[in-house]
Order: sequence, then C-alpha cells, then structure tokens
Amino acid sequence: TNSGTGTINIGSSLSQNEPGVGIFSQTSGDTVLNAGTIAGGDNTIGIFAQDAAITNSGNISTGNGGTAIYANGGTLNMSGGTITTGGNGSVGVYASDLTAPVVNNTVFNMGSGTEDRNAYGFVFTGTNAADFTNNAAATMNNNSVFLYSKTGGLITNNANITMNGSNNVAYYVENAGTIVNNAIIKGDTGEANIGIFGKGIYDSLGNLVSEGTIKNTADILLGDS
Repeated sequence: TNSGTGTINIGSSLSQNEPGVGIFSQTSGDTVLNAGTIAGGDNTIGIFAQDAAITNSGNISTGNGGTAIYANGGTLNMSGGTITTGGNGSVGVYASDLTAPVVNNTVFNMGSGTEDRNAYGFVFTGTNAADFTNNAAATMNNNSVFLYSKTGGLITNNANITMNGSNNVAYYVENAGTIVNNAIIKGDTGEANIGIFGKGIYDSLGNLVSEGTIKNTADILLGDS
C-alpha cells in the first residue's frame, strides 16, 4: 500500500527487459493500493501485480518506455488520480485476462510515441474479453492510442478525449467488440487522427465472421488525413 502521503521514486532503467518497479506483487489474492505518488523514469513499472486486486486513486507517472500499471489477472479499480506517461512505447495500463470489468475514473495525460513505437493509455490482451467504461478525460499528443483491446468486449466512453497532435487513435478494438461513444472525441488540430476503429473476426481464409458494433451519440471532430 502506498498511502496518500507516500511517494515512490523509480530511477530510469536501461531496458524494458529489466525495469525498476515501484510496487511488486506475485501472490494471488493480494490487495494492492496506491493513493499516493509513484514517479518513474524511462523503462520503469509503477505497479506490477499478478492475480491481485489493484486500486489506484493516486498519481503515477512514467518516462519513455515505462508502464504505470501492469496487471496479469485479478481486478483493476481505477478510482481516481492521474496517470501521466512518457512516449516511445510507454503504456498507462497493460492488463491481461482480468476477471472483472474496468471502470476508469483516472485522468490520463499521454506523451508522444513514434511511428514505430506508439504510446498507449490502456492495452487489453489475453483470452478474456475486456469490458471497459471510461469516465475520465484523456489528453493525447502524437502517435498514441488511448485504448487498444485485442480481446474485444464492451467498450463505453463517457468522457472527452482530446488529441493535440497527429497520428492518434482514441479507441482501437479488435475481435468484433462493441464500442459505444457518448462524449466528444476531438482531433481536429492535427492530421491523420482516428476517433474509433473497430476490427472484426475473420476465418482462416480471410472471410469476415463477425464485424462487431460501433454506436456514436456525440461529436467526433477530426482534421485532415
């Protein structure tokens, strides 16, 4: 547990393969709480947990190539605070095979990625479909993706997403997920931005099996392509 007055500082690591970690848990059923500040340099991980119950209401920052929260299994409660990421392959939350839906109330400020290494807000992988609801604002710069889901699921956006640069995607959802947007996605100050991208399921011959669903009830404002 990192309390509201606690501060964890993590110096930069030379490689993503050997990161410095602020809070580390590999015991199934652990409770991991962050209400304070975790400040990480390049190639660091703020919280690493396997099969734990993670709650974040604090402020986590990372440098280039860093990950704020890495969750393999378990649950994730994003109840408040902020996550500020660097660029060049940085990730706010990397989650695999969570056992419950994620509701995000944490504000995201994302750095710029590169053409070869995007910056990400949320990444969902594994075999379990990831249901996700966003209730907090996010700001993106260049070459970044706010949410990427490889597993589909029901994805609902209820807060404004602002792209201040170019080559960004707010929501990129594979595996025939369902995406519902109820808030403004703004990317008209840069170029080649995408509000919502959905990818279906294809068979081994490349035939479309299921295309998924996109429902939009708000403004999506984009600039030149």
